[in-house]
Amino acid sequence: MTPNGLTLLNLFCGLYAIILAIKGEFMKAPTFIVLGGIADVLDGRVARATGTGSRFGEELDSLVDAISNMDAVQARQELQTAKRVAQANPGDAQQETVKALEAQVDTAWEKLVGGGPRPTPMSDP
Repeated sequence: MTPNGLTLLNLFCGLYAIILAIKGEFMKAPTFIVLGGIADVLDGRVARATGTGSRFGEELDSLVDAISNMDAVQARQELQTAKRVAQANPGDAQQETVKALEAQVDTAWEKLVGGGPRPTPMSDP
């Protein structure tokens, strides 16, 4: 596989993880986050090892990294929205769902961004 192919694999894995999370398939999404992370690590190594690195590849990698980080930010903001809804409509099932979702988003945040400050939700218009 080419370095650019690995970079695109990273992109598609990240987007598919978001799709799985939207569908509520939270146990499958981390697999694709990890797979995308592996592809992200390998793309530069393969480019250097095979001498096939290019300026385009560097820019593509930077763009995909920015998109991946934005996915993590968006997931965190969606969690904040879910928490506000659960607090406004208290119920045991909703509270437990939000707690489980928060734990999974925190794990994904650590893997994608390496921790650090969490984004704050955007205010509602």
